[in-house]
Amino acid sequence: MDKALGLFGLAKKGGNAAVGEEPVTDAVRSGRAAVIFVAADAAANTAHRACGLAKKGQTVFLALPYTREELGAALGRQYCAVLALTDAGLAAAAVRALADGPEPGLAALVLQKMEAEEKQPVRRAVRKGKNARG
Repeated sequence: MDKALGLFGLAKKGGNAAVGEEPVTDAVRSGRAAVIFVAADAAANTAHRACGLAKKGQTVFLALPYTREELGAALGRQYCAVLALTDAGLAAAAVRALADGPEPGLAALVLQKMEAEEKQPVRRAVRKGKNARG
């Protein structure tokens, strides 16, 4: 099994994944979604709604190189078109696995963006003379 798919399955088992449109919408609205993933063969409307949710929730959005069936199999379902990871560490690991895979595509750019955003609070705190954590 692909490393990213394995991480999706791990996230699902650990309760760190929202699977399906309604759970993903809830995760974005509550501010828990770290990254939204959409299967390669997801319906255009599904991908469009997921992209809109990502913009509204200021969440990273990434199209996957996997079909709905491949993604669903990793999650213990028949199929899955959209999924959000709610754990930032697992989300970063999944994006890193996609960027290191045979088809890095946008995953490499998303990884750079995530890493840059991760460092921003520390930079702002240092400029203000505050403790990086506070």
